[in-house]
This record gives sequence, C-alpha cells and structure tokens, in this order.
Amino acid sequence: MTTPAFTTYIQTFTAPNNGIIPLTGALNVESFNTINFMVRQLPNINVKMTVLCIIGKISGQTIAQTVASYPLPNEDTIHTVPVTGPEFSITLTGAPPNTAVPIEAWVFLH
Repeated sequence: MTTPAFTTYIQTFTAPNNGIIPLTGALNVESFNTINFMVRQLPNINVKMTVLCIIGKISGQTIAQTVASYPLPNEDTIHTVPVTGPEFSITLTGAPPNTAVPIEAWVFLH
C-alpha cells in the first residue's frame, strides 16, 4: 500500500501575460486511488479566476481530460476525484496580467 501524500501551496502567485498560473504542475498519481484538494483565494482580492483540474498524460506529449472546472472560491470547499490516469494537475486561469494572487491550496493523495 502506498503511503498517502499531502502537499500545500500557500503563496502569492504573479500572473503572467496569459493569465495562467500552473499551481501544482504534473503530479504523479498512478499509485493512488483518490485525490482530495482545496483551492481558495486568501485573502480575497476579488480576482475572477477558474480552477482547472486535468488528469491523464500531462508531461511531455499530452493526452488528458478536464475532471473539474469551477470559479476560484473564497470559501472552503473540498473536491474529490478518482484517479483515472497517471498524472494530475491544477491550473488557475483568467487572472489579469501581472496581478499578484494570494492562494491557499492543498492536495491529498491516497
């Protein structure tokens, strides 16, 4: 049995010109069954963004699909997705260029 993994992402990200912030990068999840995660803007600066979660083959030549997509919340909401591919990533989209966005997030693999 694989030991569960817990990772936090608590920092202020500065959005590039395309407004896309790769929060987690490609996480290897192939030895896990379930992914729980939470992403929020804290403190709230009222930047309208979207949380985009993808699973599949993400690194290198990509073949993956979106498993969750929702507006970036300012409240605590835990999301759960089953592992159906070898890699998982969370990306934030829609930020105004050069905007500092404070993010608190965590990913629990088990």
